[in-house]
Amino acid sequence: MFVEIGYGTEPGPPPSAVRVLADVIPNLDDASSDRVALAVGGGHYAPHFTDLVLKRQWAFGHIISRHSLATLNPEMARSAFAMSEGAEGWLAARAEDAGHPALAGLPPRYRDSDGPSRAVAKTATTSASDT
Repeated sequence: MFVEIGYGTEPGPPPSAVRVLADVIPNLDDASSDRVALAVGGGHYAPHFTDLVLKRQWAFGHIISRHSLATLNPEMARSAFAMSEGAEGWLAARAEDAGHPALAGLPPRYRDSDGPSRAVAKTATTSASDT
């Protein structure tokens, strides 16, 4: 989940918005069959990975944005992967992102389609609960 509290020109986020997040986050259900991965590349607000989370059963522990690839080294890539609890591998937003040399020592690279479709999973769940 990506969460950002926007606050424009104010010196900090509104306390009411911070309170809402503080109340909601501990109560989120983490019982999920989503595959966990490290996300590599992508633009501001990670639109490619947001789309994958909504349409396929992917969850991302960390996202290494495209603009940070210029300074990415193998140690940073390994650390981001290690801190993405439960990560099986990694996905790239674009083919050129996947070719970054710092990613060479990580566990397998997955493709977007390696995460099952949410529509298929929802249909299977609904069918199973109808019996």
